[in-house]
Amino acid sequence: MRLHRWARQGGARWLWLALAAWMLTTAAQAGNLTVRAFLDRDHAQLGDTVTLNVEVDGTTQAAAPDVSALQPDFDILGMSHNTSISIVNGQSSTKTLWAIALRPRYAGTLRIPSLVVAGQATQPLTLSVGTAPATAQGGPGDPVFIEVEPSTRTPYVGEQIDFDVRLFYAADIGNGSLKLPRGSHVDWRPLGKGTRYQISRHGRIYRVLERHYAVTPRQAGALDLSPVTFYGTMMQPGSFGGFFDQGQTVTARSAPVHLDVRARPAASGNGAWLPARKLTLQLDGLPADGRVEVGQSLTLTLVEKAVGLPFESLPKPELPTLGGVDVYPDQSQDHTGDDGHWLEGMRARKFALVPQQAGTLTIPAITLEWWNVKTDRKEVARIPAHKLHVVATTGQTAARLPPAATSSAGAPMPARTGSVAASPAAQTAIASPPRSSGHLLAWLALGLWLVTLLAAGGYAWYRRRHAAVPAAPAADKAGRSDRKRQHQAFVQTARTGDVAAQCESLMAWARCERPSLHHLGELAAALQPGVQRDVIAGLQRARYASAAERPDADTLVAAFDKGFAWRDIPATPVSGSALPPLYPQ
Repeated sequence: MRLHRWARQGGARWLWLALAAWMLTTAAQAGNLTVRAFLDRDHAQLGDTVTLNVEVDGTTQAAAPDVSALQPDFDILGMSHNTSISIVNGQSSTKTLWAIALRPRYAGTLRIPSLVVAGQATQPLTLSVGTAPATAQGGPGDPVFIEVEPSTRTPYVGEQIDFDVRLFYAADIGNGSLKLPRGSHVDWRPLGKGTRYQISRHGRIYRVLERHYAVTPRQAGALDLSPVTFYGTMMQPGSFGGFFDQGQTVTARSAPVHLDVRARPAASGNGAWLPARKLTLQLDGLPADGRVEVGQSLTLTLVEKAVGLPFESLPKPELPTLGGVDVYPDQSQDHTGDDGHWLEGMRARKFALVPQQAGTLTIPAITLEWWNVKTDRKEVARIPAHKLHVVATTGQTAARLPPAATSSAGAPMPARTGSVAASPAAQTAIASPPRSSGHLLAWLALGLWLVTLLAAGGYAWYRRRHAAVPAAPAADKAGRSDRKRQHQAFVQTARTGDVAAQCESLMAWARCERPSLHHLGELAAALQPGVQRDVIAGLQRARYASAAERPDADTLVAAFDKGFAWRDIPATPVSGSALPPLYPQ
């Protein structure tokens, strides 16, 4: 037992000794660490690449330095890491080196701040950057040069220019970037994906990278575009492209471009200024037969398309004012694309139209003035006027029909004493009394026929009167039960959030009291002004335009909690027959 305890104490003692030795060794190594930063040169020209070296002597475990502090003044092109171990006279030494490739963003004296590596800070450095020589512009015969070509040098303010940039290079490019001019009075947008091809210039084969940009001047007057600049490295023949074999730094600049931007011409009018190469209007969704029913939704889509303009320059699509129609506009769907040379802006907006009355619905012509930059004159995009025939639903048509029974000119009016009219022969017999005993038999037959007719009519009247008395309470009780059931169904549907189901359930409940109603527009018109009308309008907007305007379930249920607030208009009585009286008084 004592031996075991001593072994345990001895083992712990050895563990502590090993830990202390490791800490001492680590501290000694930390004390021997040296960190320094240096540049491969302290002078450079704008467009050149310089290398910042950060070296740590005494360890191979240090993490890479954080170089984010360099980004405001330099483009960071890459970082390489190298570790070496050497033994001299039995003494080992370790070194870790990070090489950071930098390209200055502007000319002047640039400061490289202190970087923290392995817990130690490097000394700050400075780099003097001069402007690039004029010969850096380049041209045919040079290994790299740039050509630019605008589609016009006299654009209108707001007109898009197709700005063509071509980079010519005779050898492989390791890395590089194009710098576009900056300015507060001009917009730049890349177009397409660019193309690559080969070309011969002055007996030398060049590879060409061609890119197009949409340039839009925002201010009239003289506009000077500074050169497009390329910075890169050209790999030497036989080079493998490694980081420490960076190749030759190359810089190329295009010639500057001068534009004379014209102001908006007086002939363009006072509307929106739309300088484009093409502009069209389109109205989709019109019924092929030109017919639409009262209360039924008709969705139209108004589309604006322009070549040479982004969608931001186009006005928001709007329909003209329409009488007798509830219009529910949706949010516009906007997009800007391009065909590689020209911007293609589009704005599309849907409108739900719900006619409220029968008749002719005229959609007036829709026009939009624009300036054709190809022909240099004003043009008008137009959608012609359209007429739609709004028809009532089947139930509405029957309700407006005149009485069915009419008499034709010169025809004798039928008898009104019974449900069956006398035959022409009988009428003739009545009008001409018998003049001889030979007609006695005819009179007797006529009398018997009349007695039979009166008896049958009296019996039918007796059955209807006595049958209707006990049936009335049962029918009224069934009606109340149906209304209660439809009310409960509406409350349940209101909780689901399904707008279409809510509208159908509300109409089913309303028809229990007003069977002549056909759609929500008629229901709203039959109610007193107030909350219920507002809620129905919200349901219409949610159904045909924006779901965001949908009334919440509590508001919907509370609005109809006490039933319908009908206006002081008597409801259409529901008789046992759906037909109007055959011979109205």
